[in-house]
Amino acid sequence: MRWGSKRRVAALGGLLLVAALPLSGPAVSSTNGLAPPSPNFAIGNPQETTAGAAGCAASNGVSEPIVKVAADDSLVLASENGLGTGTEVWHQANALGGTGASACDLTYAGQPNTLVPAVGKIGLSGGDVDLAIAPVALASGGYRMYMVSTGGGNLALSHSEDNGASWITAYKVPAVDIADRPFITSWGQSTAVAVVHGDLQESVLRTDDGGVTWNAVAPSPGEGEYGFIAADTHSTDGIVGGPNGEPGFYLYQPSEAGVAVSNDGGFSWELRNIGCGFLAGNQFPTVSVAPDGSAWVAWSDSTDIHVAVSRLHGRKWTCNTTRIAAGVDKAVMPAMVATSNGVDLAYYGAAAGTQFWNLFFVQSPANDVTKWTAPEAIIGVHTGEPCQDGIACTGGRQLYDDFGIDVDSQGWAHITFSHDGPPSATSGEASSGTGYAVQTGGHAVGGHG
Repeated sequence: MRWGSKRRVAALGGLLLVAALPLSGPAVSSTNGLAPPSPNFAIGNPQETTAGAAGCAASNGVSEPIVKVAADDSLVLASENGLGTGTEVWHQANALGGTGASACDLTYAGQPNTLVPAVGKIGLSGGDVDLAIAPVALASGGYRMYMVSTGGGNLALSHSEDNGASWITAYKVPAVDIADRPFITSWGQSTAVAVVHGDLQESVLRTDDGGVTWNAVAPSPGEGEYGFIAADTHSTDGIVGGPNGEPGFYLYQPSEAGVAVSNDGGFSWELRNIGCGFLAGNQFPTVSVAPDGSAWVAWSDSTDIHVAVSRLHGRKWTCNTTRIAAGVDKAVMPAMVATSNGVDLAYYGAAAGTQFWNLFFVQSPANDVTKWTAPEAIIGVHTGEPCQDGIACTGGRQLYDDFGIDVDSQGWAHITFSHDGPPSATSGEASSGTGYAVQTGGHAVGGHG
């Protein structure tokens, strides 16, 4: 969670600053452990100074971002200012990767959940953010987008029907002690489910009218720390409708107790064990459902990334058998997307005895959890040991707790991540910013359908 107002960073140009180090440089070595930009990705920092304009900046003052791409390749990216200061959003139509793709084509949409638009940076939001895009198109064209952000005891629940250019926000106060780390997913044309951590009272919320109204439908599905939520938008076997005839579908959310599975769209849940040394308490495990209905879960034990897949709705799991984060001794915060023809996985990693953290990218090209490509370092992101204690951190929080990855219709990866920004004038510690990387070369996996 992002607590307190972010230190603001001036826009200095069009390059990504990582702890005041240049974007390009020598290969990873003992003298400079921060990776230079990968030739397979275009990388930049979305500008946040001029709404309605595209472009990159030297840095920005937001972090802990998420990105989603619709079936028509409309992209939306969101990142947080800090608790009480709202969310920043960018969008792009026809956001295809591949040769010639740019990281600087995202248009800044401003802050959709601000309470005072003329002023900005004031909102019952800004702590944590997640996004979802409906898998079924609107009758008018395009795909409805959903965004959820925490604001202490509040949730800012937003939706867009113009591919992220404008948003309608509703505020809800769930019956929890504090609305912390929400996750959201969508199904069909007008249904979305959000889960918020708190006092385990009204922690599962659902809308069936495209985000206009939200209703509490169940207590929290898991126990202790929990992670992202994903809907199976294709499977029909074993589905049960809701208590009032609402459409049912499979949902998955990992927690410390295992993976919570719902077959009725979130009204009821069953915990299922992964095995494989599953460790959900180390930050937020991630989950993604491929078009064939297989559920993929990834997590970190701080030294490596682990992945499990179930093709039986969580009743049986198969796990990776070899090291995924090869070449490093520390690996955290996996972000993953499962597609029709392969799985993309990104994480932050560092070699033993070093304080240089890079953003890494690996793939399972054939949707085989036991077979992964060699890791590719995309860019250096952090110098120093990252704190993984959430709001208890007193320093080293530049990477925060999670980041996002998705693919377009041609299978090219889109990754948004946190990184070190210019040092603070008061503390001297590096600030934090949001970067965006679009895949321009290498192997493209499949799409969402």
